[in-house]
Amino acid sequence: MPFTNILFPVDFSERSRVVAPHVKAACARFRASLTLLHLVEVPAMAYGTPEAPVVFEFPLEEMKESAEKRLHDLAESEFPSMPVRTVVDEGDPGSCIAEWRASGKTISSCSHARPGPVSRCAARFRDGQNPA
Repeated sequence: MPFTNILFPVDFSERSRVVAPHVKAACARFRASLTLLHLVEVPAMAYGTPEAPVVFEFPLEEMKESAEKRLHDLAESEFPSMPVRTVVDEGDPGSCIAEWRASGKTISSCSHARPGPVSRCAARFRDGQNPA
C-alpha cells in the first residue's frame, strides 16, 4: 500500500531534529506529502475539589501561536524545497496521533521525548524499523 502522507508529530526536542532527516528520506522514497503536527496539552484542572476547583489562566492561544511559528521555522530549516503542511492542535499526543493514523494512508514517526511507547517509536524509526 503506497503512503500518500507522512505525519511527523513534533515536540521541538532534539529527538525531533534527529528523526527529521529520516522523515525527509521516507517522503522522497514514497513520494508522500508531509504533515508536521504539534499538540499542546491542556491540563484538565489544577488541584482542588469539585466544590472549589483551582482556576488559572492557561495561555493556550499564545502557546499555539508560538508552536505555529516554531513549526514553520522547522519546516524551513529541515525540509527546504518540500511542501509541508503544519498543524497545531490541542489534546493528548498519544490519542491525537492515533486518530491521525487511523484516518487513512498515513504513517507516523513519533518524537515526543517522554519515556514510553511514543519515544520508543522514534528510536525504532531512527534505527530503520517501521514504527507504524
